[in-house]
Amino acid sequence: DIGQLLPLHSTASGIIYLAFARDEAVKACLATPLEAFTAHTLTEPAALARSMGEARERGYSICDQGLEEGVISVAAAILAADGFALGTIAVAA
Repeated sequence: DIGQLLPLHSTASGIIYLAFARDEAVKACLATPLEAFTAHTLTEPAALARSMGEARERGYSICDQGLEEGVISVAAAILAADGFALGTIAVAA
């Protein structure tokens, strides 16, 4: 939905954003407990960090049912001139 805010740790767009975000944004995300929305949601900081690293290397992220059962998403970061994420583009099905 337009204007809907989604948790960074449970979507492909959030994971790729974090993969290319400034350290302060990553620390802020990890400062609170990561809520489980499905049995597939990444709730452990180490697992999220692995997923971010894989996404950074690959250039895009894949999230399999992290926010909603049956929904898989793929996303890429939109980078500013300084190399940090300023947004993302994603497809969910």
